[in-house]
Amino acid sequence: MDRKGIEKAVVLAIENPEELDYYVPSTYILKSCRRYPDRLIPFCNVDPRIGTSSPDTDFRSIIEGYVEQGARIRPPILRAQQRPAPLRHRLPEAGTENTGR
Repeated sequence: MDRKGIEKAVVLAIENPEELDYYVPSTYILKSCRRYPDRLIPFCNVDPRIGTSSPDTDFRSIIEGYVEQGARIRPPILRAQQRPAPLRHRLPEAGTENTGR
């Protein structure tokens, strides 16, 4: 980063069951970014299919835990018809928007 004049970088979790080649969980991203908190910004991924995939699934504890550790949260990239509503509705409750705090 220094050689290229980059002051800060976003580090994004790749945490989808479909990803077979490059799976990087949010917990790994959080741990890795702790070394340079002023330069690396961790973005986490909460897959809404975890748990029961029910519209009533409460993701707040997961989201709040990631945010408390300095993370930004992003919803997974899914086709429009696959986007589950539970996660989108829980983000504001956890004190974060879908692209950051």
